[in-house]
Amino acid sequence: MKKICLLGFFLWSFVAYAQEFKPVGVFSKDTLKVGEPVQFTLTFRHKSNLEVFFPDSAYNFMPFEYEKHDFFPTKTQDGISLDSAVYTLSSFDTDSVLDFIVPVFVVEKNDTTVYFTESQRVNISRMVNQLPDSVQLLANTEYRYVKKQINYVYIGLIVGGVLVVVFGLLAIFGGQIRRAYRLRRMKRQWDRFRNEFSRLAQASVNVVTTEKSLLLWKSYLESLQDIPFTSYTTKEIEQSINNEELSLSLKNIDRAIYGNIFDEQLRLAMQFLSNYAQSSYEEKVKEVRNV
Repeated sequence: MKKICLLGFFLWSFVAYAQEFKPVGVFSKDTLKVGEPVQFTLTFRHKSNLEVFFPDSAYNFMPFEYEKHDFFPTKTQDGISLDSAVYTLSSFDTDSVLDFIVPVFVVEKNDTTVYFTESQRVNISRMVNQLPDSVQLLANTEYRYVKKQINYVYIGLIVGGVLVVVFGLLAIFGGQIRRAYRLRRMKRQWDRFRNEFSRLAQASVNVVTTEKSLLLWKSYLESLQDIPFTSYTTKEIEQSINNEELSLSLKNIDRAIYGNIFDEQLRLAMQFLSNYAQSSYEEKVKEVRNV
């Protein structure tokens, strides 16, 4: 009996711990029109001694596009803190159903852990609104002479010709249109990253701003390359990318975060991260243009 009680207590503790690190995300509505803004509320309950970061404007919110966000002050009671934010998003995706997850970054000891919300689903409405039940259709039995019938064949030929032209243009220029849209979206993401990274670099140099700068850089590089930077440690990044200067810069940043050492090496490391992100962006632009 004692073993059963101990096992039950262990399972209860494990479930409670797992739930504690489970971010919750909810849309304000379950059905949207294409391009319609929607609010997404993100909450995260955790131990008060942990450092928590929510995604900001540099994060890739696909299949949605970021418009703005509102962060709210942390509320703490009995050693448990609650962080929350409301994001305003929109999507021009034509799929009928969109699935969406969001990460939360937790800095714990000497590592960063990423926790994801459960997948949230939104329906995209493309139907024409129906007439309300209160509208009554009145019958008219009076005879009216119709002078000329509608020439459905003629109209069909016109519509068919227009469709042929439209599909022909899409077949010829569709790739260019998609490339132009992708390049425009990449430019917007780069501008957001550059402005935010520059703002953090000009702020007071401390552990918090340094960690935020590093997380911002990892999130942006993850949106460009097929490498999960946000969940990688410095050592794992070194194993994925063979770049001695990048490895040295990341080590200098870790030295500042975990050793509280802020010197000229940290400034040079931040400048290298900014230059590396710009080079990665320019290489991605060339790759997209040559597809």
